[in-house]
Amino acid sequence: MNRASAQRHRIYRAVNFAQSGLAQQMNLEQMAGAACLSKFHFVKAFQHYCGETPVQFLWRIRLDRAARSLVFNPENTITKIALDCGFSSSQTFSRAFSRRFGVAPRRLRSDRNFGFSRLPQNLLKRSQNSRLSVSRGKYLWGADDVRIEDRPQYRIAYVRHIGPYWDADGGISAAYHLLERWAQKRGLWSTASYVVGICPNNSDVTPAAHCIYDAGLVVGDEVCEDDTVSIQTIPAGKFAILQAPTAELYAAWNWLGMTWLPASGRTYALDDCYEMIPIVQGQRDRDYVGTEICMRLGPAGGLKY
Repeated sequence: MNRASAQRHRIYRAVNFAQSGLAQQMNLEQMAGAACLSKFHFVKAFQHYCGETPVQFLWRIRLDRAARSLVFNPENTITKIALDCGFSSSQTFSRAFSRRFGVAPRRLRSDRNFGFSRLPQNLLKRSQNSRLSVSRGKYLWGADDVRIEDRPQYRIAYVRHIGPYWDADGGISAAYHLLERWAQKRGLWSTASYVVGICPNNSDVTPAAHCIYDAGLVVGDEVCEDDTVSIQTIPAGKFAILQAPTAELYAAWNWLGMTWLPASGRTYALDDCYEMIPIVQGQRDRDYVGTEICMRLGPAGGLKY
C-alpha cells in the first residue's frame, strides 16, 4: 500500500470517529490522535482529502446533527440538543445555527411545515440544480411497508465519494464501479448478494460538496485496507427498513423520517444509516427495484451516541 493511501485511510478513520463521538466534545487533538498524525500533518492532510479544515468540519457536523435532531427528535429540548452536540450553551448554539441556516432553531422545530426543504440554503440549491430533486413522488408507502429488524454488525470494505448525493456528479456510480473491479479481482463480487451504501448525511442539511457516500461490500476479517478500499464497521442495532427503487430514494428517506417516524413513536439515532442494494450480475448501474433503506432507531426518549 502506498503512502498516500495509508494517509487517506487515517483521515477517513478520524472522520468516522468524529461523526460518532460528538457528545464527547471532540476536538482537533482527539481527531489527530485517531489518525495517528501530528496536528500539523493532520490539518494539512485533512484539508486535502475533505476540502475543509478539521475545525470547520467539527463545527459543521455539530450544526448538521443539531438540525436533524430538532426535526426528528422533538422530545429533546433545544438546550439538551445544544449540549449533546458540543455547544457550551443554548445561546451559543442558537447564534451559530441562525448564522449557518438563516433561521432560528425554535422556528425550524415549531413549524413542521417549514421543514428542511425550506431552509434558505435549500431553496437556493434547488433553484440552481433541479437534478437534486430526483423524486416525483410516484410511490406511496404505508406503515405496513416498514419492517423493524435487528441487524448484525457489518465489516465493510468501501470506496468513499465526497460530493452531491443522488449521483448528481457521477461520483457515486464511479465509486461503485471501482469497488466492483476491486472485488472481482479478489473473487468477492460473484459471491456477494448486495452492496452497501453508507450515507451519514442529510442532503437537505449538509452542503452538497461535503456529503459523504461510501460504496461498500460486506467482507470478512481477512480483507485489509489497500490502495483502493478502506475498512469500517457498522455496529449492530435495531433498524427501520423500507424498500424503494433508486429513483425514489429521496422520497423514501423523507417519508420514513418525516411521516413514519413521528407516527411510530420511535426515535432516530442519526448514525449509521445505509442502503442495501441487490447485486445483479452483469448490470452496470444501480437502478434496482429492491433497494432497502435502513434507518437506525434510537432508544426511547433520546438520541443514541
